[in-house]
Amino acid sequence: MIVEDRDTLKTSADWLRARGTKLREPIWFRDADTTEKLDLVLFIGLAKWYPPMYDCGACGYPTCAEFLRAAPSITSKARTTGSSLVPICQLRCVDLGIAVGSAAKTASLNNVDARCQTRIAAAARHLGVIQADLAGGAVMSVSHKNIFFDKKMPRSTLTS
Repeated sequence: MIVEDRDTLKTSADWLRARGTKLREPIWFRDADTTEKLDLVLFIGLAKWYPPMYDCGACGYPTCAEFLRAAPSITSKARTTGSSLVPICQLRCVDLGIAVGSAAKTASLNNVDARCQTRIAAAARHLGVIQADLAGGAVMSVSHKNIFFDKKMPRSTLTS
């Protein structure tokens, strides 16, 4: 999904700042500032996904079949308790990272400043902008100066 709506980007930036305040971590403020300057975000996510049946065990289950049997009870428990700590297929995470990285690289090859970002995808998931179990964002900007190049961590009183 592509998001270029200024209001949605502003709402996402506000969510990132609120999260930074809650966690007392300045990096969320850095990403919020960047989000307000973006031209667009390409969100890539996993929804209704399934394990690749490699039985690697990285999710915590010995086999993909056991993971799939447990998945409905895991996700329903997470929804009722508000927990987001559920096993996720690590191979699908790798696939997702490759997809987001490839999108950013393709944008770069076309002279679009782009970076991979996970925090903006967290904001989009929590705000209902995207429907995905797991997501990443390829954030993009076309301007006279690369907005990502010399981005410094904001000074904050959160960690004091």
